[in-house]
Amino acid sequence: DPADALNMYCRLKAGGYSDDDIILIIEDDIAYNSANPQPGVVRVSDGGPNLREGAVVDYRTSSLTTDDLCDIFLGRCSDRLPCVLDSSQGDNVLVFWSGHGSPGDDGGSGCLNWSSDEELSADAAGELLREASSEGRFRKMLWLIEACYSGGVGQVSEGVPGVLCITAADPYETSKADVWSTALQVWMSNRFTSTLHES
Repeated sequence: DPADALNMYCRLKAGGYSDDDIILIIEDDIAYNSANPQPGVVRVSDGGPNLREGAVVDYRTSSLTTDDLCDIFLGRCSDRLPCVLDSSQGDNVLVFWSGHGSPGDDGGSGCLNWSSDEELSADAAGELLREASSEGRFRKMLWLIEACYSGGVGQVSEGVPGVLCITAADPYETSKADVWSTALQVWMSNRFTSTLHES
């Protein structure tokens, strides 16, 4: 959900982090969508602040492949990917993933999806974490995953030194929408993230 990702972005900025410290990847298709009655505005609650105002979007999800995402995560800068995770073994890293997930087939651990063609399987996420750990790319890493069936990523991340993964759902369940807008007739957030920000 781009709104929840923008909400996390705004909270990090309010906490003193700069855009140099944050990589924001969203499709950015809500603020100026023809169905949005308030052009340029994205909120997670009726009357809440405009989360899109001033936000610096580094990449649109539709422009990235799974390999691109792995390169960003592992700090592999290129002309195509100028903004990458520039971290080392002394850094603490927060990854907030808000989007869709799909269940695993035949006992698999499921996938995190961001388009009809691109996905990061839980097993690939586990490999990515192990590679980042072996390269000394973090001291500690917290993954907050707002997606259906996201518990599979939590399972495969077990045992990776310094990694804590908290998910909105187990490997076999969907996550739940939250904050209904009567004015817009849409769900504005996810229960996992709204609860996270309340605590």
